[in-house]
Amino acid sequence: MHKQIFISEVWWSGGFLIAEIAKMNGYDLGRKTNSSHDNVFAWKNGPFYSMDGNQSPDSLQDILETKWPFDSVSPDDITAFQNCILGARSINKHSHNCCKLPTLSLMAPIVKQAFPDAPIISVVRNGIDVSLYESDNYFLRLLIQDKASRPQTPYEINFVDALGYLFTATGDLRWKIQPTSEFGWNIQSRTTPVLWNLLYGLRWVMINDRLRMDVENHDIKSHHTIRFERIAAEDKYEIEKLQSILKIPGKLKMPSINKSEIFPYRSKVLPIFQAEQPNDNAVKSLRMIYKICKPYLEYFKYSETIELFENLEAIQ
Repeated sequence: MHKQIFISEVWWSGGFLIAEIAKMNGYDLGRKTNSSHDNVFAWKNGPFYSMDGNQSPDSLQDILETKWPFDSVSPDDITAFQNCILGARSINKHSHNCCKLPTLSLMAPIVKQAFPDAPIISVVRNGIDVSLYESDNYFLRLLIQDKASRPQTPYEINFVDALGYLFTATGDLRWKIQPTSEFGWNIQSRTTPVLWNLLYGLRWVMINDRLRMDVENHDIKSHHTIRFERIAAEDKYEIEKLQSILKIPGKLKMPSINKSEIFPYRSKVLPIFQAEQPNDNAVKSLRMIYKICKPYLEYFKYSETIELFENLEAIQ
């Protein structure tokens, strides 16, 4: 087993399941974790936790928000990252440690430099499913700015498209305005509500977009991709792959898994398309989410999802 491993994801990708498996098989998750097994002590450098708001000097949050993107990594950044991880380990000095945080998806280059022998496990889940969960849009602004500052490469989302999706999701930032007099105006309401799920889908693509580039540019051989759906469905090949990465001897211990929740889009999205009178706004939003996610659905070989959507009349 490894002295240290890292588990990353895009929010709601199922990284909690991989962290739970690591925990059941002998890895310690750290001094303080939340219900999703996130190492919140490392994130905020102490016992108090927030994914935004107040800064926490010398924390992973501080490193990420002040030094990203990690096109180059300085010795000071490496030392600061190491100190955050070591300081967030359990006080019992466990021999095998795991740090799980969704933000590690954005920090792969510095993880490689700070802990060169530690595997980095990226948990991937169907982007349409990820878009269905309630989240926020932490880091989306910086991802958009980063996209604007670098040239287009194959397999990446186009910046012009990304900007168009962003403004569509926010209702084009328009308000319904009525004049109250020659000198006054009254703002009544937004003409279009914010399409939050579209923003979640956009962030899923852009994080995978950036992670793919970082892994290639920094030659991160310790990076591994694990498919949430395959582990949840107890796919023999994927479980053996995870066991090999974790270096767990003997039979891998597995938690009980609710298999009915592996693909929530089947129960929440498909009925909207298949209804006799589907909601036009919902169909428009879901059609766009699928369009955004499709290149990475293809990249991660979600062939069944693609086939289902391509056969829907509303997608044609």
